[in-house]
Amino acid sequence: MKSTLLILTIFIFTAVVSGCRKHTAGTGGKAQITVKIINGNVNIPNADVHVMYNATSFPGTTAVYGNTVAADNTGDAVFEDLKRGNYYFYCSFLADSILKEAGASVNIASKFGEQHIVIDFNEEDPF
Repeated sequence: MKSTLLILTIFIFTAVVSGCRKHTAGTGGKAQITVKIINGNVNIPNADVHVMYNATSFPGTTAVYGNTVAADNTGDAVFEDLKRGNYYFYCSFLADSILKEAGASVNIASKFGEQHIVIDFNEEDPF
C-alpha cells in the first residue's frame, strides 16, 4: 500500500512539474517562421535576418543573436525547426549609403505550424 502511494505521488509530482515547464525558444522543434523583408513595396533580397531566442523586444545591434539566415531573391528568410517560445527578428541594410534597421517579435504557441511576419523598413517606428 505504501509503495503504491509513493509511486502515485511520484507520478503526480512528475506530471505537475513537466506541465508547468516554460517553453524555451530555440531550435529543435517542428515550427517554421518565414520573415519577409521589404522597404515599402520593394522586396529586399539577400538581407541577413538575425533571430534572438526568448526575446520580445529589440536587444540592440551588438547583441549576440542565436542564428542568422540570408533572405532569398524574393526577400524571404526561413527559420525552421523552432520550438515554442518568443523570438525577435532583426535586419539591417544600406540604402543610398544610409543604414536602415528594423525588427519584429513573434510568439510560437504551437509545436507545429508555420507563421509569416513582415519586417518593413518603411514603417515609422520599425522597433
